[in-house]
Amino acid sequence: MSSDNLCVVWDIDDTLYQKADIFKKANENFKDVRKDFDPNRLDYQVFKQKSDLTYNKAAQGDYDTRGMWRDRIQLAMGEIGIKLSDEEADQWQELYSQAQQVMRLSPTLEQIFYLLSDREIPLGIITNGLSDRQWQKARYLDLGRWLPSHRIVVSDDIGIEKPDPRIFDYMKHIIGDHYHYWYIGDSYQHDIMGAKAAGWQSIWLNYQEQEQKNNQADLTVSDESHLQAAIKSLLK
Repeated sequence: MSSDNLCVVWDIDDTLYQKADIFKKANENFKDVRKDFDPNRLDYQVFKQKSDLTYNKAAQGDYDTRGMWRDRIQLAMGEIGIKLSDEEADQWQELYSQAQQVMRLSPTLEQIFYLLSDREIPLGIITNGLSDRQWQKARYLDLGRWLPSHRIVVSDDIGIEKPDPRIFDYMKHIIGDHYHYWYIGDSYQHDIMGAKAAGWQSIWLNYQEQEQKNNQADLTVSDESHLQAAIKSLLK
């Protein structure tokens, strides 16, 4: 495929950085707050499940952002028999936020971004989440090195979330109709099915090597090195 009309758009969470790494750092530091807490007992997938649950409730107006942050870690800790007060939940969230502030793109992802930039491939971001938090992540990851801010689309800003194809259409309106769009993300439901519904091609970052019947992704990779190889193949 010629790269002349190629456009590559990315997800952020668990694509450009790993939430599990942030989670681990927060837990390690939380040992100083709760001496009875063993970080090895709290599974990230449990936290992720509670995060998704509380995010959906917050999106429906069930509670505010602080309530969502408190609830997700309180529910997750409850799974291992630890009851957190609101104050302790706020302390955990502060540690989580501090860990986010030092997150960076991996060297391999940086190489990919520079490769695409050097080839003058337009880049974009489509991400679900709260506006202030997603924009903070974009700044922490220093994405401005490769794309202007108007090519970062946050669901909370426009009232549309993946997998709704309209959020992909919104990005297409920003960059232009004449490009051949590829979307890269980790969530099969939100990223791959959303891109498919919008008529885009996709690369599924299947880090967990999940089995998916009738996989609709055009390319599936299990790590960043394979992603880099896939990107290079698109540029040939």
